[in-house]
Amino acid sequence: MEPIKDISPRRSIRNVPLSEKNQNKVSEEVLSKTTAKVSPRSSSNLNKNTDIQAPTPITTSKAESTIDISKFDPLTAEPRKHMLVIWGVAILAVCAFLYALFFIFVGVEVKITTGPAEIQVASNFVLAGTSTSDTNAVQTSILSLDTTANEPLVATGTLKKVDTKAQGTVVIYNNFDTNSQALVTNTRVETSKGLIYRTMKAVTVPGKTTKSGKVIPGSVEVQVLADNVGESYNIDMSDFTIPGFKGTAKFDGFYARSKGTFSGGFSGMKANVSESALTEAKSRLVTKINTYIAKEASVSAPEGTLYIPGELTNPTIIYTQGTSSITATAHISVTLYDKNAIEQVTGVDSIISANNATVGQKDDGSYEISGTVTASEKIQPAQIQTLLAGKQITDLTSILSVHPSIKKSEAHVKPFWKKTFPTDPKTIKVTILRE
Repeated sequence: MEPIKDISPRRSIRNVPLSEKNQNKVSEEVLSKTTAKVSPRSSSNLNKNTDIQAPTPITTSKAESTIDISKFDPLTAEPRKHMLVIWGVAILAVCAFLYALFFIFVGVEVKITTGPAEIQVASNFVLAGTSTSDTNAVQTSILSLDTTANEPLVATGTLKKVDTKAQGTVVIYNNFDTNSQALVTNTRVETSKGLIYRTMKAVTVPGKTTKSGKVIPGSVEVQVLADNVGESYNIDMSDFTIPGFKGTAKFDGFYARSKGTFSGGFSGMKANVSESALTEAKSRLVTKINTYIAKEASVSAPEGTLYIPGELTNPTIIYTQGTSSITATAHISVTLYDKNAIEQVTGVDSIISANNATVGQKDDGSYEISGTVTASEKIQPAQIQTLLAGKQITDLTSILSVHPSIKKSEAHVKPFWKKTFPTDPKTIKVTILRE
C-alpha cells in the first residue's frame, strides 16, 4: 500500500497575489498592448533573426505605478461625458429662465381711457386789462341777444286804472374826444320827435380811440325809462341826442342809439290781477329767458369763447301787461370768456359746457368761477404712478375713482401672479387714451 502523500490545495492563478514588482510588469504589459500590436508567437521565435523585434520595455516611476484601467474602458468613458454636458446645459437653461422671469419679464403697464365728465371747479381770475398782472387774466367779449316771452294772467274780473312807462336800452357814444365822460342818473336822451327818456343809472362813456387809422367812438350801454306814461313811448329803433349838451361843442360829439324796441308804456283800464299772480308770472318769464340765454349763447358763442352764467350777464327785461297775459321783452348783453384761459384757470381740459357754473365778483374786485363744468381733466402719467405705487392691483378701479374723467382702466402685470404695484412709481408705465 502506497503511503498517502501530503497534497496541498491548488491555487488558481487569479488568486495568487502579485508582488509590487509583478504588478508593475502587468501594468506595463497592459499599456504596451494599447499602443502596439504584437504577433502571438512563442518566445523561442523571438530569438531568431526576424523582422519583428521584441517591444522595448516601458519604465515607470513609482508615482505612476498605479493606473486606473477604467479610464480606458470604452463602454463607460463617453456616456459619462455626455451626461455631464447634458446636466450642465440643463442647469444653465434653468438659470436663464429664472433670470428672465424675475428680471426681464417683469413690469406693470396701466392703460386708462378718459372722457368728458361733470367736474367740480372753484377758481379765481381777473378780467384782462383790469390788473397789472397777467396771472389768471381772462379776456372777455360781448354777445348781444334779444328775446320775448309770454305768460298768461288770470284776472279777478274787475278793472283798474293802470299807468306804466315804456323802457328800453340805448348805447351812448363819445365821438368828441379821447377823454371819458361821466353821466349822472336821469341823464336825458331825446328822439327827433321830442320824446324824452332818462338813464336809470350813472354811467361813464369812454373816450374815442384810433385803430389802423380809423376813429372808433367810445360807447356804453344803459337802460332808459320814458319821461311820461302811455303807449306813445313804445317806439321802434331810434337815434337820440343828449339835451344836456345843447349849446356846447359836445352836443354833436355825444349821441345815442336804441337797441331793439321800447315797450311797456300804457295808460288806461286793465283787468285786475293779484300781485302774487303777477309776481309768479314774472318769475316764470325770467326762467324762460335764462333758459334761452344758456341755449342760444352756447350755440352762438364764437369758437374759442365760453358762456358762463353770472353777474356779468344780466338781461334787461321790460314787462308789458295786457288784459289776459304779460309779455317780457329782454335785451341781453352776454359776457363770453376766453375758453383757453378758463381751462388754464380751472385746470381742466376741453370744456364742453359751463352752464352749471357761475361767475361772481369778490370783494377785492376779482372774480370766481364755481360749480361744475362738462370737461376732461388734465391728467398726467406721474399723477397715476403716484396714486398706484405700492397699492393692491385689485383696487385699481377704486383708486382711480378720484378722477371722474377716467372712464376705463386696466393693468397688465408681469409676472401674472404679482398682487401689488411696484413701490417705485417710475417703474409703472402709464398710457392715457382719449375717448
